[in-house]
Amino acid sequence: MSKMDTIETAQKDEQCTCTAEKGTWSESINTLFFSDKMRIVYNVFRHISNKTTLWYNSYRMRLKYRKAENMKLYIIRHGETSWNKEKKLQGQHDIMLNDAGVRLAELTGEGMKDIDFDLVISSPLIRAKQTAELVMAGRHLPMITDRRIIELSFGDWEGECVRDSKVLPPDFIDKFYNDPYHCMKAPGGESFKDVLKRTEDFYQSLVQNKAYENATIFISTHGAAGRCLLANFYEDKEDIWRGGIPKNCSVCIVEVKDGVGTVLEKDKIFYDEAE
Repeated sequence: MSKMDTIETAQKDEQCTCTAEKGTWSESINTLFFSDKMRIVYNVFRHISNKTTLWYNSYRMRLKYRKAENMKLYIIRHGETSWNKEKKLQGQHDIMLNDAGVRLAELTGEGMKDIDFDLVISSPLIRAKQTAELVMAGRHLPMITDRRIIELSFGDWEGECVRDSKVLPPDFIDKFYNDPYHCMKAPGGESFKDVLKRTEDFYQSLVQNKAYENATIFISTHGAAGRCLLANFYEDKEDIWRGGIPKNCSVCIVEVKDGVGTVLEKDKIFYDEAE
């Protein structure tokens, strides 16, 4: 081999060595970079998992020492909103609590402070979630939202005032208050029968879940939806209001034993109405 061939071969060998070293260095950096990223992601998920595990263990421990008890449901109608005060059909419009509604929820929370709840389930509408958060303040309980307990939809009639609307048919207003089971459905809305069906499905999902059989559950819902949920505990499904539309932040207490629910108290008020 000539001297020139030897030099070219050496240069090629050197280039290959440099390329290999660069490749190794690059791979090391990439490995380090992605390892750090994965480590961060892993730690975040581990933190979430640990918190979930701690809550679940705490939840199971509470149930362990309450084995003799049955499932209990505390079904609340949300606090007052400006549309409640103005007698407007809210339906599924997302209206926040007004100052009075916030106060009612806070007072209700104070009145219920000695009840040991395991779980909170709320309608996804903000007035129901606000109510649940205010009543359960300081408890650090998980809250599940479920559309099956959302308020009855009034479709195109949402926002109409029942006192002086030029849009609402007179027959609708009369049926709504006095015979809701046969009340007409608003354009684009739901009937009470529709809400009875989905709230029954919600209730059955609770009863069939073995994890809840000894649980005390706080359920934050609405006037019509709450009354439809309550129909699960009565033979007569057509008497929906059962004496009238519930007051804001009134609570129905139900005990469930062997899949059968019994209403212990209806429309209980945990605050002083004079306030």
